[in-house]
Amino acid sequence: MNYRPATELDVDAIAKLHALSWQNAYRGMLSDWYLSQEVYPERLNVWETRLKQSKPHQFVVVAEDEQEIVGFACAFGSTEKRWGALLDNLHIHPAARRKGIGKALMQQVAMWIIDNYDSHQMHLFVFAANKGACLFYERLGGKENETKEMAMPDGELVPSIKYVWERVDSMMVDPRIK
Repeated sequence: MNYRPATELDVDAIAKLHALSWQNAYRGMLSDWYLSQEVYPERLNVWETRLKQSKPHQFVVVAEDEQEIVGFACAFGSTEKRWGALLDNLHIHPAARRKGIGKALMQQVAMWIIDNYDSHQMHLFVFAANKGACLFYERLGGKENETKEMAMPDGELVPSIKYVWERVDSMMVDPRIK
């Protein structure tokens, strides 16, 4: 597995993986119409903006297996005074899950935060109904902080849990995390 920063050349692959991940994980949470018709073009627009007009406080890392992107993470540095950086996206191809890629991407983000920000804190939001993701973040040391409804691109309001890390370096040392 190779981990590297994303480039403009990765826009389409990341958008396709993002759409596939949402289609796989968010049925019943987001509208079927959005997931079948609109998710890819909407995600493509997001990733064109993010990778072609990259901001200095943005970090996007991809996981490649034989030159195919099988996972990615996107973080924004110090977006919230109390909880520091925001992990906005973490997605793994359904066929590549449970192989340690998510943990490795989280560690890549943690190293970026440690190297670039005085606050070694991080937070993220995950759909409350996405129990597998909630358990994953808890195993990585995330602590549930609050629940709120998040507005999604299809207009749905989805109950989401905010997970926080007081120190991202804590996820770097636990050998039990797989």
